[in-house]
Amino acid sequence: TDKEFFGFVTSGVKNMNSLIEDLLTYSRVNSGKHEIFNINLKDSITVVINSLNQRIIETDAVIEIKELPDQILGNPTKIRQLFQNLIANAIKFQNPDVHPVISVSGREERDRWIFSVSDNGIGIKEEYYKKVFGIFTKLHHKSVYPGSGIGLSVCQRIVEQHDGEIWVDSIV
Repeated sequence: TDKEFFGFVTSGVKNMNSLIEDLLTYSRVNSGKHEIFNINLKDSITVVINSLNQRIIETDAVIEIKELPDQILGNPTKIRQLFQNLIANAIKFQNPDVHPVISVSGREERDRWIFSVSDNGIGIKEEYYKKVFGIFTKLHHKSVYPGSGIGLSVCQRIVEQHDGEIWVDSIV
């Protein structure tokens, strides 16, 4: 029917718009200036948590901020985006009927900082550890977990721009 056809077209346009927005985000990470400043990390993570407040309330998520350095060197916008993507993913990929508990921490180890965003979500099988950082990589159908599969590739790019590494450890 015409109504169904219009629904398909509308859905396609929304998906295309979302894809274009995500491509622009990825492009900005790659092409934007990468100026480094002294960042108050706790303040940056507070901004991230405030921006995710509605989703935190909806899911009854608990965000635990553990030990973190007071200051780090980095690009403030990109560091906020990194933590926002990681915390948002931790909220999104939750176990059904289990309130998300997300822990953010950092420790100094051999002249570098190791940061962790851990959660009690669905986990990732080891065979997908590297694959999840690929652009447009989704392990689940969009009807189950919406999104374009660009978030972790953006995270990887940000971490690389800060001369770091990103990886996944999971228990499934």
